[in-house]
Amino acid sequence: MSDGSTESEPEASDASTAIVLGGGGARAGYQTGVLEYVGETFPRASVPLMTGVSAGSINAAHLAADPGPWAHRTGRLTSYWEELTMDDV
Repeated sequence: MSDGSTESEPEASDASTAIVLGGGGARAGYQTGVLEYVGETFPRASVPLMTGVSAGSINAAHLAADPGPWAHRTGRLTSYWEELTMDDV
């Protein structure tokens, strides 16, 4: 039975969001570009669930451990990958 009230739209932070990142060294590097775009498009996004396989798990761990806003986390992750050299691998 309805009391005549309408439910409001849920807040963005109320929605459960997850990111699953695949493995592969080069793919993990490419992921950062997509993640940075998402960070720029949704700078206040909340992603409480993150997982990854192989190199994707490195990206997921970085994002989960960084305490900053989503846009800053994804930007820093991209910077790390841009600074990576063959000698680092």
